Amino acid sequence: MDSFYVYEHWRPDTGACFYVGKGNGRRAWRMRGRSRHHRVIQSELIALGMAVDVRIVAQNLAEEAAFAMEQGRIAFYPLADLCNMTEGGEGVSGWKHSLECRKRIAASKTGRPGRKHTPEARAKMSLAKLSRNLSVEHRAALSLASLGKKWTPERRAKHGVSQQGRKRTPETIAKMRLANLGKKHTPETIAKMRVSMIEHHRLKRAQEDSRRSLAWLPPRAGGDGQRLLPQTVAPALPSQ
Repeated sequence: MDSFYVYEHWRPDTGACFYVGKGNGRRAWRMRGRSRHHRVIQSELIALGMAVDVRIVAQNLAEEAAFAMEQGRIAFYPLADLCNMTEGGEGVSGWKHSLECRKRIAASKTGRPGRKHTPEARAKMSLAKLSRNLSVEHRAALSLASLGKKWTPERRAKHGVSQQGRKRTPETIAKMRLANLGKKHTPETIAKMRVSMIEHHRLKRAQEDSRRSLAWLPPRAGGDGQRLLPQTVAPALPSQ
């Protein structure tokens, strides 16, 4: 199946290629699991408010042709300028570790403390992400990668707690309004919004009815603020 491609990672700050690879699917845009040298360059670009520039050299290739082109592209650049550890052409697509191998890897990582960043490092990372400007292509790739993913109930609950009390700036509100301007909802979304609005008004009416029913009740003797249900008074009998 001719589903492979050859890609390159470029630095926007220097305009230089620093990695050549072969893959399929979303491999070219996945930045996890890269070499240490590659991760260092990623960190440098993030600190500058930039991202890795992904360029597809050729696509719709057989795996053997993709390996050959990968070797040719690596040979085209000075190997000292690349993050590639070899001259390319090796590896097996779709390789999966055996169950015993996965258990050994899991056992080797069990109990190892994770790396904790200092407050200063966290502040720098947050500032770098806030000032990061993603290209249109990068935004489209992120949107495509998240398409169809559903949040678990636990993640929804955590997100709801994190958003409580958070106030958006006027600039953010203006951007959200502009982004939704002229946007048309699907029939399914409209139906969900209608059901949610009906339920909201039903609960609101129930609360108002409850407040009105309590408003006319006479206060309890003693002035403690509590109310009693009105007593029914029997009509007086006519005198004989």
